[in-house]
This record gives sequence, structure tokens and C-alpha cells, in this order.
Amino acid sequence: MAIDSRVVRRVAAASVIGATVEWYDFFLYGVVAGIVFDKQYFPAGDPFVSTMLAYATFALGFVTRPL
Repeated sequence: MAIDSRVVRRVAAASVIGATVEWYDFFLYGVVAGIVFDKQYFPAGDPFVSTMLAYATFALGFVTRPL
């Protein structure tokens, strides 16, 4: 079975687009976690602890992402 080079390019382009969208989403969440999510999801208590909890959710997603 021969592999068509057009199909390979199309699959590669789709993979790059999908990975770019996924990493953009992850980057955007990381930025917003420190600016908005600490106040939105963890409003009571120390601001430092709220920020660390927001980044802990980000870190948990980063660690479990390959699974």
C-alpha cells in the first residue's frame, strides 16, 4: 500500500492545527488562572493561597494531560 504524499501533508497540517489550538487553550488558561480564576473560584482567604490554588489546578491539568 503506497502512501499518498497529499494525505500525509493533510494529516500533518491537521495535527499541527490541533496541537496549536490545544496549546493556545492551555496557555490562555495559565494566564487567566493568575488574573481572574484566583478571585473567581477561590474568593475567600489569602490572595496568595487563592493564586496558588488556581495554579495548582493548572499544574494538575499539565501533569495529567499526557495520560
